[in-house]
Amino acid sequence: MKDKRIDKMNKRKIILRILSNELMPSFGCTEPAAVGLATSIAYNATKGIVPPWLQARNTTETILNNPTQENIEKIIVELDRFTYRNGLDVDIPGTGKRGISVASAQGVFCDPNKKLSIFEDSKAENIERIDRLVKAGKIKLRILDGKTSCIYIRARVLVKLPGRCSSEGIAIIQDAHTNVTFIQGNGKVLYRREEPLKSILDLKALLMVGIEEIIDVVKSLPKEDYDLVRKSVEMNLEAARVGIHNKPGLQIGSTLRRLVDEEVLGKDMINHAVALTSAAVDARMAGCIVPVMSCAGSGNQGLMATLPIVAVAERRGWDEERIVKAIALSYLITCYCTSRLGYLSTLCGGAIKAGVGAAAGIVHYLGGEVQQINSAMENMIETVTGIICDGAKTSCAIKLAIVSGAVVESALLALGGIVAPSRSGIKGKNLEETIKNVRKVSDSMTKADEAILRIMSRGISQESKHW
Repeated sequence: MKDKRIDKMNKRKIILRILSNELMPSFGCTEPAAVGLATSIAYNATKGIVPPWLQARNTTETILNNPTQENIEKIIVELDRFTYRNGLDVDIPGTGKRGISVASAQGVFCDPNKKLSIFEDSKAENIERIDRLVKAGKIKLRILDGKTSCIYIRARVLVKLPGRCSSEGIAIIQDAHTNVTFIQGNGKVLYRREEPLKSILDLKALLMVGIEEIIDVVKSLPKEDYDLVRKSVEMNLEAARVGIHNKPGLQIGSTLRRLVDEEVLGKDMINHAVALTSAAVDARMAGCIVPVMSCAGSGNQGLMATLPIVAVAERRGWDEERIVKAIALSYLITCYCTSRLGYLSTLCGGAIKAGVGAAAGIVHYLGGEVQQINSAMENMIETVTGIICDGAKTSCAIKLAIVSGAVVESALLALGGIVAPSRSGIKGKNLEETIKNVRKVSDSMTKADEAILRIMSRGISQESKHW
């Protein structure tokens, strides 16, 4: 009896740690931000500087270097195909430009202490410097083969310094967007992570936690976790407001909202969820300098896991405590799916992971039972599993508009007692088996992902191509 109680306590601690570790503010797409973080750390390593949040030994300086375009000789970035794909054609905040090469160049002008918010302080005077670096051919990209982890970024920065031939900094990020595993400056190792990141181990441990146990935890959130989720709601809702009022990107959200106002579309919770979610994605994918709370390494996942639930609450009666608990459940289910499917894959994470989480959250908000929550998630998987990821870009707003409508429908069908039968298509006998089947589908799509990359690369300018 005692061992079971201890086990339950440990599971609760793991769940709460995941909630705090996997929610992180970000500006713009998280893959280019991770690349910018790597080049920023590599640049500062040329002077022996390591960001203090890494708690590195023998670090005496914390004031970051002030780079100029002239002293940077070369920036070389090696990265996995998923990270490359997601940054290939997406807008980089504060630049008015797109692509991994731009993110690589911009990183050296930014503060690595910002982590995934590294592009928050984009300065107008740096845009011309970034442009010159890219056009001068000083940015080199290399896609690594499929043997690397799903996130792998190795940034090498060569800098010309007075009185010396050159100075070199290297930084490696792998497995997670901010998991720095190695820093070297001028041949000297400044930082090395030998053990696996605890947050990654926690994510794997989540596979041993039942949905009922996750629901029990969200029913009694500690104040700091409650406040974190509430902040996430406010942040992501503000991104939606920016998308509606400023009309950035493809203007999907603002157009849908206008159609509702004109009574072309009904003022129901489905259309509200579609407009709200796509508006926030419009703002983020267009490179607006607006923060969103990312979930499990993705800002779009954070938006999808939040805003359909907010939309339902705004139409069915606002209750802050119920909203926070429902969205906390949505985040944790998104993380649960991530623990099985990985941070990045060939499938759309906003649909397959966050969409499943949001469906669970809506049922929870509307008072559904555990079985109905499971049914909503299974309905959602049956609906969206075929949606592929063809890179981060402004048209993600169209894709997630469709998904957010399916989220609400899947939840309402589950509340009405409707669920896809077991052993139907890829659906297994339970949620765990179904997600395993989705992983098998994703793992078998390597050739599809390679084809997507070839198609995408044809339309990208020469300075953004890999070598």
